[in-house]
Amino acid sequence: MQGQFKKNQYLNKNIVFSKTFSSIINVLFYLFFLLGTNGYASDNKTIDFQHFWISPGEKAALSLIENKFYENKGKWFDSPSLDYETMKNDFIRRTSVGFPPSALWLGGEDIQSFHSLGILENLTNITQDNEWSENIYDFIVESTKNGNSAIVLPITIHNENWAWYNAEIYHSLDLPFPDNWDEFIQQAAIIQKAGYLPLAINEQEWSIRLLFTTIVAGVGGKGVYNQLFIDEDLTVFDHPKIQRALSILAQLRTFKPLPAQVKTWDQATNLLMNNQAAMQIMGDWVRGELIVSGRDFKGKIICTSPPEADNLFIAAIDFIAFPKVQSKKEQAGQQLLFKTILDKELQINFSKLKGSTPVRKDIQAEQLNPCAAKSLPYIINSQQRLLSPRMTMSEQLRSIMQKKLLEFWNNGDMTVKQVTLQLKNLKK
Repeated sequence: MQGQFKKNQYLNKNIVFSKTFSSIINVLFYLFFLLGTNGYASDNKTIDFQHFWISPGEKAALSLIENKFYENKGKWFDSPSLDYETMKNDFIRRTSVGFPPSALWLGGEDIQSFHSLGILENLTNITQDNEWSENIYDFIVESTKNGNSAIVLPITIHNENWAWYNAEIYHSLDLPFPDNWDEFIQQAAIIQKAGYLPLAINEQEWSIRLLFTTIVAGVGGKGVYNQLFIDEDLTVFDHPKIQRALSILAQLRTFKPLPAQVKTWDQATNLLMNNQAAMQIMGDWVRGELIVSGRDFKGKIICTSPPEADNLFIAAIDFIAFPKVQSKKEQAGQQLLFKTILDKELQINFSKLKGSTPVRKDIQAEQLNPCAAKSLPYIINSQQRLLSPRMTMSEQLRSIMQKKLLEFWNNGDMTVKQVTLQLKNLKK
C-alpha cells in the first residue's frame, strides 16, 4: 500500500506564507525571467531539482549527478530544504503559485498521493525509451507504477537497517560485537561506564521509527514485520515479539544522548567517527559521511547486520518525480536528467559515494562499496528483503506512529503497557 491522502490535503488548506518565503519566490521568478530571456538563451536543457540532501556526504553524492548533467550539456539548479517534510511543503507552496521545480526527490510513501494531485508527469511523457526498465530490478520497477504506467524514476536503493560499530571502542573494552539485543544492552552499561555513548542517535522521529523497525525486523522476523508495516494490523502490538521489541526500545532509552546533544543523523555519525559513541543504527548513507570526511575508517568502523537481523535487510528506494512544467527548456532538462540518472557509470559511482546500492541489475557486487556488496545478495532476494514503512504504510498512520514512538522514547516514565495501548488505537 502506498501513502495516501486526499487531493485537497495540501492544495486546499490555508497556506500562510512568511515574508521570507514570499521574498524568495519573487527573487526566483525574477532570476528565471532573466535567465530565460538573456543569460542562458543558448542552453536548452535546464533542471531545477528540489531535494533535502544537505549533509556533507549527501551533497557530495548529489554533485556527481550535477557534474554529469553539466557534461551532458545541461544547466543545473537545485533547491535544498532542511528535511523531507519541509521539502514537501516547499514544493506544494511553489506549485500552488505556478512555479514548480522540474524535478523532485520523492519518497515511496508519497508517490501515489502526489500523482493523484495531477501535478506529476508519467515517464512516458519524459522518455521515448520504452525499454529503460529492462535493466532495473523488477521489485523496483513495480514500485514506480500507477497502474501500468511508471510515474517516478528510481535513483538508488538504500538499506535502512545497518549497525555501525566503532571497532576501536569495542576492542579497547574487550567486547565482541553483540549477537542479540540483550547482549548489547548488557554491553551498553559497560560502554557508558567507560565514558562512551553506547548508542548514537538523533532526536528526529523518523530516526526513532528506523530504530524500532530495525529491532522489529530482527526480533519479529519477516512475518511479524509485514503484519505491522504492510498489513497495518495494529493488533500485532500484543504479539510477544512486538512486546519484546518495545521492551528493548524502552531499555535503550537509558543509553541515549542527552537532550539536544544530537539533532541530526549525521551529527550522530560524527560521534561514531570521533570515538565518542560505540554504535549507530542507521541506513547505508552513513558510509557517505565516512567517505566525505577524508579519513580512513577501514577496520575502525564496521557495518554489519544489526543484532538478531539474520541478514534481513530493509530496502528503501529513492525516487525522482517530474512535476508538470511548461518551459521547453525544463522539459528537455527532465529528459536529460532521466538519461543521466540511469547511466551505468553514474549508478556505480553514485552508489559508492552515497553508500547505497544501484537500481540497475547489470552491476556486480565487486563494483560496489564493501557494505553494499555484502548486502546485495540479500536485498535482491525476496525472502531476505523487507520494505521500508516509507514504501508500504499509509502516510497518516506512519506519521502518527512515528510521533508516538518518539514520545515513548523521550518519556522514560511511559511503560510498554501504556504505549502498547496507544499504538493499538492509532486508527481510532
